[in-house]
Amino acid sequence: MKTWMTVAVCSCVAFCISTAQGALVASHVGDADPLTEGWTLVQSPSGVNLSPLSPDPDFDLTSSWQMDLTEGAAEASYRYVLSGLQVLAAVTNGWRFTGIMRMESALDNGTFQPGFCDVILVTNELGFGVRAMMDLGATAATRSIKNGIDNTIQADIGGDTYYRVIFDYNVGAGTVDYYINDTLVNTFATGALTPSQIQWGDVNASTAGIGQRDFALVTFETGPLGAIPPTPDFGQPVPEPATFGLLACAAVLALVRRRSA
Repeated sequence: MKTWMTVAVCSCVAFCISTAQGALVASHVGDADPLTEGWTLVQSPSGVNLSPLSPDPDFDLTSSWQMDLTEGAAEASYRYVLSGLQVLAAVTNGWRFTGIMRMESALDNGTFQPGFCDVILVTNELGFGVRAMMDLGATAATRSIKNGIDNTIQADIGGDTYYRVIFDYNVGAGTVDYYINDTLVNTFATGALTPSQIQWGDVNASTAGIGQRDFALVTFETGPLGAIPPTPDFGQPVPEPATFGLLACAAVLALVRRRSA
């Protein structure tokens, strides 16, 4: 059994992926610059700020790579093109595509128009179909994820945090198991799938999509693969300064009242 582990900067959380004689083909992990991991940046000439979050100031156990799209941005994504040998390994042994991402802003009203958080595995048969798109709902308090195989939307999955999506391809059955966090959402009968490249980021952005997207993990592995590992703990939201001040005042008042009693 081959096991590999990568640890976030805070060292409190590890993203573990275990395989049974599988192979890790491409990966982005935590706050690492994707250019140092073998990815190619595709972006508009201006309007994109890229930076590490070490850790994410809002989620204390998670480090990630942030794409901050501002006025004038047209696209910001990273790309990895599979070699012939990697394609052969995938179609022979199966594969697993994983993304862990957070969409901070870029309110798009759940329409999934340009301006969402993307992880994409391009295949010859489905094109951009093996894809998970995160979008904010009608308010910034809710998020939805749409998969690209049958375009089903899992609406209002929860509030602001990181979410993990997995597409697990069983070559013998010709099926793709689709997970959000630890829940098996659907099993698609796709038949043969031949992957060609991986993309993640915000593809075809627009002014409606201005905002931050954070990517803690993107991996593509070829099989045979082991069981799906549990979703890691991303940490608790860190209160904003004003909220933290109110909490501190409340704590002081409680202490004073206790001593007075």
